[in-house]
Amino acid sequence: MLTFLAVLLSAVGTGFLSTLFPLVSAELAAAAVAGYASFPIGAGSVAGIAIGQTLGKILLYETSRAGKSFLDWRRLPGAAKQVTRFRLSHSSRAGRETKADAGARTDAGSSGGWETEAAQTETVQTSAAQTGAAPADTASAGTAQLVATAERPAPAPAGWRRLAARVAAANKRLLGALDRPGRRDAILLLSAAAGFPPLVATAVAAGVRHFPRGRFAGEVFAGRLVRFFTIAAPFFVFL
Repeated sequence: MLTFLAVLLSAVGTGFLSTLFPLVSAELAAAAVAGYASFPIGAGSVAGIAIGQTLGKILLYETSRAGKSFLDWRRLPGAAKQVTRFRLSHSSRAGRETKADAGARTDAGSSGGWETEAAQTETVQTSAAQTGAAPADTASAGTAQLVATAERPAPAPAGWRRLAARVAAANKRLLGALDRPGRRDAILLLSAAAGFPPLVATAVAAGVRHFPRGRFAGEVFAGRLVRFFTIAAPFFVFL
């Protein structure tokens, strides 16, 4: 019994790792365990690999779903208003504190002194605005433009642009198919069982489209179970 549990847990871990690391082949593991283990242990291990794969795809699904929800939250007008309101209140509070400090310094001096200092400050600010402000702003703008030009990435080759356009178009078609209730279940089952479209892309797209969690987990597990038992069946029969 302990041996069976150990083999089952190892199979679940192998299936989960194969989701995160493509070099770990779940299909090869299913064929190997079916060929070298007895039928009960082999069948349990194949089911464990399917469970591990399902857990890994659920992780991808939840990550993409949470990312989409966060981006949607960032686009809400209310969130922007809250951030703006916080910044304005913080700025006004800082302004009030600055005015209070200036008032304390003014009370420490004479009334004629603060009038003279205010006049001198106004003269200095006017002189700086007439002489140095515009050249400084022009120089800063020129420097920023040079830095932006230097840091601008080089355009991608035409072949990579075409590949990126094809991937974007395929992703758009997949997202559109998952929006149709009559097709999304069939697409998810086909992806889980046959690997087309790739289950990684389907899991991410399902999370973006907020596919129901329970149905996603059940259909992925059913498809993976069919896939791995189909691979392992010849080894169960002939070995």
